Amino acid sequence: MGEDGGIYMSKQGQLTYRIISELLTTVHGNRGRIAWNRKSEEMKTEVMKLVESKYFDFNMTHCLEKLKEDHGLEIKYPTFRRWCHEKKLVKRAKRRRPVARYRRARMQSEGLLLQMDGSPHRYNGKDEWCLIAAIDDATKVKGPDWYGLTLGNRRTVFTLEIG
Repeated sequence: MGEDGGIYMSKQGQLTYRIISELLTTVHGNRGRIAWNRKSEEMKTEVMKLVESKYFDFNMTHCLEKLKEDHGLEIKYPTFRRWCHEKKLVKRAKRRRPVARYRRARMQSEGLLLQMDGSPHRYNGKDEWCLIAAIDDATKVKGPDWYGLTLGNRRTVFTLEIG
């Protein structure tokens, strides 16, 4: 027999091993049954129609919240995500080309550009004040502080405090 006999025996051994392993494997009792918490096809079609017609521009989390609030539909997020992916209703994130960023050169002379930044706070407990700091672009010297009292949503009255 020589080499051929060895090859024949190894293939016969593999076949025997496969048959024995198939006979000894156990099968779960729920195999082939429908899951107890599976959502019906009618519910799936109803939800997908709502998503396609009414909530097409919502993200998945917001859409799921609106379905729960407005229609009383209780669906878990992974299930809803799987349904949306099956219907290809998921928007992919748009990838932009990276923008080249360059440092801007400072201004040549003092006073040409003041950079200002403000932070709103409730200093006296009821009125919202805004502290605005200014810095000169050419010299990087901090300028005077400005205090602004915000009246309503839009108007701001500024007072200058030098010192």
